Amino acid sequence: MNKESIIREWFYRLPNGYATAPYSKNEMNVLHEVLAENDVNGSIFAKEVDQLDQAFHDAKPVKEATADEEFVPYLTDVMSKEAGLAQAQVNTILATYEKLNEKEKQDFQDNLRKQNLSKFLSNGWKVYEKFFAPIGETKGLGRGEMQILLAIDKTKTGGTGKKDIVMADGDYEVKELTKNFNFDPAKDGMATKFDLTYTLQDFFRDTVSPMRTDPLGPDLFETLKPLVEESSLDSLEKLVDTLQEYFIPIPDEKIRIFREVSYVPMSNMYQGFVLLNQIFYKSKLDTDVQDARVTVNQDGEKTSFFISPDDAEKITKSSGDDKAISINVGDVIDNESQNAMIWFKRLERHPFVKDPNQMVQELNTITKDFFDNVKGLIWYSMGNPKPNFTDKNDWSKWVITHVTRGNYRFALKEKMNMSKYKYLAVQG
Repeated sequence: MNKESIIREWFYRLPNGYATAPYSKNEMNVLHEVLAENDVNGSIFAKEVDQLDQAFHDAKPVKEATADEEFVPYLTDVMSKEAGLAQAQVNTILATYEKLNEKEKQDFQDNLRKQNLSKFLSNGWKVYEKFFAPIGETKGLGRGEMQILLAIDKTKTGGTGKKDIVMADGDYEVKELTKNFNFDPAKDGMATKFDLTYTLQDFFRDTVSPMRTDPLGPDLFETLKPLVEESSLDSLEKLVDTLQEYFIPIPDEKIRIFREVSYVPMSNMYQGFVLLNQIFYKSKLDTDVQDARVTVNQDGEKTSFFISPDDAEKITKSSGDDKAISINVGDVIDNESQNAMIWFKRLERHPFVKDPNQMVQELNTITKDFFDNVKGLIWYSMGNPKPNFTDKNDWSKWVITHVTRGNYRFALKEKMNMSKYKYLAVQG
């Protein structure tokens, strides 16, 4: 910032719009604020005090704003052609501009599309504070986007097909957080885009739903009891209790549709997987369950039989060999989808049971996918026009909390209740 710009900025902030020597303490305090905000080294600047004093003496009060009759057509042209706003959105800007006082209009004109992102985030946004939630309808623009387009050079709206704001160095998203410090990423967070959704749906279809009906229910413990050694019955009881406490209360339909899944189900699923992992892989649960099988096709009728894992390996190794092998064929499998032994092994081998951290990794994938496609996120606390910024490399400051209207929601991690919801604490 040169001397002339410093003087102009200083004068703008003074009640009279200018200063005359000798300068008051309050006037000098304002000057020092201007210098600090623009990273001007005070000691270096002091060497030019005499020249600056003379400049102050020669300076004249701030000029009046350009007449509206001259400026409004220019503003209309810039915002429609350069910023890419629709006429209705430009009209909203004009209606808000008309209600500004003379000093505010002068500030508006002098700063119009002349800032960079850093200046805007620092204090440049204040000039366009009244455009955070302006008068009238602003369809197609989220709150805060208009003041960005007015303040920052070479910005244009991304419309509905791109990110919210397009700048010279890339695309940016703009979001206003709810009172719970989260936001809807819209199509970038669609549940149907991500593997996590389908993995959870598969778990409920294959594991949870069969527990609600025969032959697994209503007494799952008694059904599974013959499948384990006597010494593992306590672990089996913990396993059944875990499924009934953390998964059974979640309706199948909620997961099947995956449109509204709140904090509690998300938290319960993660905690349930952690406990199941401990039971299967960190306790003495000794399963005597076989799910290797052989299927024969006779006259178009398929029948499956259990065989031991060793016999299954024999078949694999001797495939294509003329040498005969002998295997022991077990019981017929009459209803594979509901067979307790198959169900039990499927539960044990589920990826989130084998490693609950995989669920966390899937949550992180959703967050990182959002930030990989932008330069950064400009965000506002609910109703607050002061902008905040998250660089794309700082994506771990955000977590996935729940699903609303079929979209995963993003929330500011530092504002979340980590002690209550463990799945939030482990993200990032």
